[in-house]
Amino acid sequence: MKSNSHQHPTIKKITFNMNKFYSCLVLASIAIGLYSCVPARKLEETEAKLKQCENDMSAAKTRADELEKASKDMEKELRTLKEANNALKNDTLIMGTS
Repeated sequence: MKSNSHQHPTIKKITFNMNKFYSCLVLASIAIGLYSCVPARKLEETEAKLKQCENDMSAAKTRADELEKASKDMEKELRTLKEANNALKNDTLIMGTS
């Protein structure tokens, strides 16, 4: 299993964005819960902020999925290149001793 300490900086940013989303969600929930008799304008503002947080979270999840796929593709390519490099080393060793 991979260590989280070696995460790509963008993944850390997404984690930060998720924390921001959850903070927004908590604030919106508290605001709605504490002020159930708030003016319609305040309720609309809070709902708009909640919607924006949901959109941000969705975008962050999509980006995280894209980055994870790119990471897997790069790991596969690295494995292929290492195998090719080892094959070339072996060929060189064989050719050098023949």
